[in-house]
Amino acid sequence: MIEDPYLGKYVTCVSARSTDKEILKKAQDGGIATALMVYALEQGIIDGAIVAGKGDLPWKPRPFVAMSREDILKAQRAKYNISPRFPGSRRQLGLLALTK
Repeated sequence: MIEDPYLGKYVTCVSARSTDKEILKKAQDGGIATALMVYALEQGIIDGAIVAGKGDLPWKPRPFVAMSREDILKAQRAKYNISPRFPGSRRQLGLLALTK
């Protein structure tokens, strides 16, 4: 284990980059977060992902549940601001039939 005054304790650091050309078109820094969500959805690991989508104002993203590759790609891009959490609770997420 490595201990660094800035990074804290860690075992290893890695750098990753998506191999999906569509994801890389809008990637901020390799598109790995988007690629991981798409992979998990397509492999049936998750039913959906809570993402920060476009809001009414550029600095106010709107959270929504992405349940398809297209939904995840719509929310792609870094958002450097506070993103509100999903409005609701586990009960409300249950209403969306997310089981994984």
